[in-house]
Amino acid sequence: VDLLREDNVVARLLVNAGEIDGISIDLKTAQTNIIRFSPSGLRVSEEEFVDRFAKHWVLCWKMENSIRMVTHRRITRDDAK
Repeated sequence: VDLLREDNVVARLLVNAGEIDGISIDLKTAQTNIIRFSPSGLRVSEEEFVDRFAKHWVLCWKMENSIRMVTHRRITRDDAK
């Protein structure tokens, strides 16, 4: 339970630090270690976004009208800053 709580904190830090031009994050959906966002302002498709991140060993999944990422124990607070 403590690890999941820490994952949730890290996810919230990522969301708060995530003011990136072209990415839209719905703060209401970032209440757990799951982050959903739209890269529509980046002028790349969701498929291309997922593929580009996968080349850097960052896993994310295309969902309906969004991208889904999940934090886990190997992503630290320092990583989120």
